[in-house]
Amino acid sequence: MGTALVVKSDKRTTVLMPDDINLPEGEIDVRLVGNDVVLSPKPEKLDVERLIQLLQALPDDVFEGIKDERPPETREEF
Repeated sequence: MGTALVVKSDKRTTVLMPDDINLPEGEIDVRLVGNDVVLSPKPEKLDVERLIQLLQALPDDVFEGIKDERPPETREEF
């Protein structure tokens, strides 16, 4: 791990990363976690056709045993 250089100009902030840190070209996600800045590759977009393929590939019993069989609770009205 090394040290990065932060350069500000106008409304932009540029972070010059150390040579041993390789990030993908293009956009990345940036999050603040406490005082830490976390850079992550943007997740691949999932189109509807790919989503359907993934759902169809799930086994038939994927949701077996997770249904809540308890009767509904009775609550006081407001």
